[in-house]
Amino acid sequence: MSPTSPKNPATVITPMPGMLKQIFCYVYFFE
Repeated sequence: MSPTSPKNPATVITPMPGMLKQIFCYVYFFE
């Protein structure tokens, strides 16, 4: 699981600070 390349939903669901989680969600959806 690469935090720099959240290609899988699992990386987005992974427990992390809310702000970072939102950022990763945006990156995931825009990728």
